[in-house]
Amino acid sequence: MIGAEEVFRTWEEVIKEFTNVAREVTRKRSEKFIPIIIHAAHSKLQERVTFVRGFRKQHEQLNSMEKVKLAYESVKDIDVLDVSTEGTVFLTQAENSYNESVLRVKQILLS
Repeated sequence: MIGAEEVFRTWEEVIKEFTNVAREVTRKRSEKFIPIIIHAAHSKLQERVTFVRGFRKQHEQLNSMEKVKLAYESVKDIDVLDVSTEGTVFLTQAENSYNESVLRVKQILLS
């Protein structure tokens, strides 16, 4: 996941550089201000990778508990990089199931 973070960070830097160059060129060519907005096609994927990183970190913190391992079964076969509507629905359902199980484990630990 660190490699993915690096790629996204590099991509953002390149987008900023491109935006600055594009603004400079439009200023030189015309007097009229034209806003330059770039919608990155990878933004959903970046959000998903960030989510998965946080999810895995939380899971690893609780991994020693067998109930959490069982809860993870509902998530481990999901294609986390499927950013389609259907993929998002599957991930959300699996995440909700996992979170409910983890919440029960946390309540047991706190009582």
